Amino acid sequence: ANTSDVALVLRGLSSPRRYERFDGATVTSANWRATHCELRRRLIDPFGADAFLHTWAGDEAAAVVAAYAPVASRVEAQVDFRPHYDRLITTDPCDASRGSTGQRCPGVLQNKLSMFWSLREAVRLMSEHEAARGRAYAFVVNTRFDLKFPGGPLAVDRGALGGAPGRFFGIVHAATPGVHPRAFLDDKLFAGDSAGARAAGSTFDLLATMDGDGFEFSNHVNLETAISRALGPDAFRPLCAALRLADGACPFDVVSGLYREGDEAPVDACVPSGLRDAVSGRVADVWAALGR
Repeated sequence: ANTSDVALVLRGLSSPRRYERFDGATVTSANWRATHCELRRRLIDPFGADAFLHTWAGDEAAAVVAAYAPVASRVEAQVDFRPHYDRLITTDPCDASRGSTGQRCPGVLQNKLSMFWSLREAVRLMSEHEAARGRAYAFVVNTRFDLKFPGGPLAVDRGALGGAPGRFFGIVHAATPGVHPRAFLDDKLFAGDSAGARAAGSTFDLLATMDGDGFEFSNHVNLETAISRALGPDAFRPLCAALRLADGACPFDVVSGLYREGDEAPVDACVPSGLRDAVSGRVADVWAALGR
């Protein structure tokens, strides 16, 4: 693909932070460095991809922005989304025995809206840049800051990007007994043309109009529903139809993994050396260290 035709959209938590997961467990979001290295080596540098990111404020948010050097970014203080999800609540308090991002209780809904807000804002930044430059991106990869993205060189199949606007490429996983009653769309890594990216970004604004509970209101189904409404049910294609290894192999046929606390040692080889010691401070301190 032409270097100016590929974009990378990043969203969500980037600074390590303890938070309550949908199943009631308290976890720590992972370090962003390993994913940054993998994305830079395999996507940003080879394709000249333009990066756009939204992340929540934290100790390392400014270092994340400096490392990715995005075309546009927004670091935002965490928002209380209660006014948006109050009418969606069906269970209060949350039931820790129900392991689903579709449980409609305050804690789960807060996390859900945080995720889809960040996605919406990152896509908005990309769309504003497209409008300013007068041309849409042909291929947009959308992911989070702690995704495992290992492997060799990648290839983008431009033939899969042709035709009318409105293409979406994702990873669809088989049903999991007791957890996922049907096949589901992975919400951690997906891609599309510009219209497909904007469709994914519309999920936040559509949540209040979506029905269901449990699995049928999970993040996976929320994203599926937004894509179907915007682009139609025939828009879905396998991610490997457009993005795969240079040797033709498909590395995206299983659930996309995440770096987790203690999972792997941080990788900082791709982080500018001036940032490595600075990232332990507050956001303002990081900018000061960078002379911004």
